[in-house]
Formats: sequence, structure tokens, C-alpha cells
Amino acid sequence: MQSNLMAVLERSGLTARDEFMQFLHANVEPYGDSVRLEKLKLGGTVYQKPPHLYLVYIALDQGNPSSGLIVRQYEKDIDPARIDIEEDILLAAAKVNSATDKVGEDFSTILFRQASYFTIVVDQAEWGFYYPYPTNPELQFEGTHDPIVFTEKKTFIDESGTLISTPVVRNRSFYDLQAIEKTIDGHVRKGIRCINFFTKSADGDPIVAGDELDYTFNLFLRAPFSATAQKKVTVIIDPDGQNQGPPSPRPEVQPDLVETVFAE
Repeated sequence: MQSNLMAVLERSGLTARDEFMQFLHANVEPYGDSVRLEKLKLGGTVYQKPPHLYLVYIALDQGNPSSGLIVRQYEKDIDPARIDIEEDILLAAAKVNSATDKVGEDFSTILFRQASYFTIVVDQAEWGFYYPYPTNPELQFEGTHDPIVFTEKKTFIDESGTLISTPVVRNRSFYDLQAIEKTIDGHVRKGIRCINFFTKSADGDPIVAGDELDYTFNLFLRAPFSATAQKKVTVIIDPDGQNQGPPSPRPEVQPDLVETVFAE
């Protein structure tokens, strides 16, 4: 994937390291609120633990390493008091690629139709999320950032080398992010969990029928690039998401163009 990325950058003229890093940093400035802001403690009718879970499972294809990442999306109604167990149920389904509760794969658009827990787990040894200060949920963006960062525009380089940008909305819905660990086949894996409260304003106004709010965000992961796993690179993946006001049937989703950026 790295060689393919560099080929695209060369076609676009972004060959110098300083130009590439300028392009990278221009696309990670947060747009809207930090996902680490704590809203659950506010309570009320809006900021409650939701009875629904949307889970994204990420792993390397061990049978064919050259094929890259396996990404599977699952969702189901849950008992929020059993969130850990509910996550384990969907992780077990994702591990074997069960059709039950499966709603997408690869990085097709992540579509929410109600308030949900949003959990992402990486099933790979020594991989984790870039999470510099998990004990400080309200750390400002000053050279460090959250493992999920919402951005102002969906920006990517197409196959012709053209830089494409499309506008999206600010994050006013995803909060209370925390680092988690899950055990899969006896191995401890890293993950993150936040809550999509299904809101569209800083005042907590709920998303209603007819609303379609498009987001783009970057996932920041840390992955080893040496046999000793002492040296790691930051892997940036930028899927898209949408909060779609109920009631709306889930449409057939198609795989979206996904860019994976490697940075030291």
C-alpha cells in the first residue's frame, strides 16, 4: 500500500517530504468538537447510554498479507449495561465473517440511523490507536490529537492525481471516547469506543427525519515496522460516516475510495 501511495503522490507532484507533510497536516486539523469531550456526565434526555452498537473490526489478512486490511462492519441493538459483552458478541461474529448483523465491509460509508456506541478494534499484535493522553479527555489540539479526528473536508487524490475536496459537517455528535482492550482468541487487542449521541449542534439538538449529516474523519493507528516491534509508524485511515435521520431504510452501500497515509 505504501508503494501505491507514493505512486499517487508522484503523479500529483507531491514528491518532496516537506510538501507531503504540509499536505498531511493540512488535513488533520480537527473540525468540530473533540471525541474525548465528556457528554455522558451531562445526563438529561440526550446524553444517555444508547441501546445500539456499531462495531468496526480491522485485521491484517494473514492468509494473503499482500491484500492488506480486512475491515468488517456490524451493528445490533444491545443492552448498554452489557456493552463489553455486546462488543465481544459482534467481534466473534466479525472474526469468522458471519452474515448475522453484518452491514458493511472494507471502508464503505459508515451509516448511523440512531444513537449508537461506536467501537473500533484492531485484531493485530502490536497495533493500536494513537492515543497520547487517554487520562485527559479534553486535551486541546497542540501537536497531539485524538485517535479519531473529524476534518473539515473530504480530501483525496484520485487516480489521475487530481486533489479532490468535498465539504462535510462539524462533529457535534461523537463524544466520550475511551481506549479499550478486547481479548480475541486469547490475545489482547487494542480498540476505542465512543458514543454517537445522534445530535447536530453544540446544544444537543437531536437529528430528525430528513437530516443527512455527512462526516469525514481520520483514524490514527500505530503499527510496528520492525521485527522487534520497538519502532512504529502512524497509519492514517480516512473513512466516511453519515448520521441519517430516522426512519430510513439502510441503503446498499458500496466501497468508498479510501486513502491510507503512512507517516513516521
